[in-house]
Amino acid sequence: MKYFFKKILSSCIFLLAVSTIKAQTPIIKDEMLTVLQELNKSILSAPTFDAYFNRGKIMFTLGDYTGAVRDYTKALDINPADKNVYFFRGMAKDAIGDNVNAISDFDKSIALDSSNAEVYLNRGISKRVIGDYNGAIEDCNKAIELMPNYAEAYNFRGLSKYYSTNDSGAIDDFNKAIELKTDFAAAYLNRGNYKNNLGTVEDACADWTKASELGDEKAKYSLQHYCVK
Repeated sequence: MKYFFKKILSSCIFLLAVSTIKAQTPIIKDEMLTVLQELNKSILSAPTFDAYFNRGKIMFTLGDYTGAVRDYTKALDINPADKNVYFFRGMAKDAIGDNVNAISDFDKSIALDSSNAEVYLNRGISKRVIGDYNGAIEDCNKAIELMPNYAEAYNFRGLSKYYSTNDSGAIDDFNKAIELKTDFAAAYLNRGNYKNNLGTVEDACADWTKASELGDEKAKYSLQHYCVK
């Protein structure tokens, strides 16, 4: 049973990037629900830090972000100095639109460990949502400093520049993201949007076509509305 728990929780951590149940296979979902039931029993008999933290991760992966926040908070009540729980709770708060408090959690995680590029990127994402584009760019800069080949950070920095009052360098960031990750649909989409904004519709359509081929639904919409003659 211990090995089973380990295996499923590893899958859960991997699936955090997915964020919703739609992209998960029925087998993985069933396995996580089985582990969830076991954790529920465990918490009733012995409410430990690990039990709450692990249940929070499963809740997040299943799309129950409010439940994840609740469990991460319980875990922090037991150990208020865990950098990972602040990071995960920040992502869960961001997912339910509580961006200001998400930033606060990312701040706490960074105060405990300033070497994690993912935390900076996620804080930058929350900052962009509340309109702090310069803060988002600064966090992306730090993420790239810590992880020079971080394609997601280049893409998001480009997006933040695009939305800011000074979009200088946005196209270079999208180019770099695509260079590092050639199947990066979101970067093709964003570069296409940027090119369309510049008036180079033909080039924008080429990027949207690539993004669409990689499965991006927004790119398909743009193709239908701007590129079909």
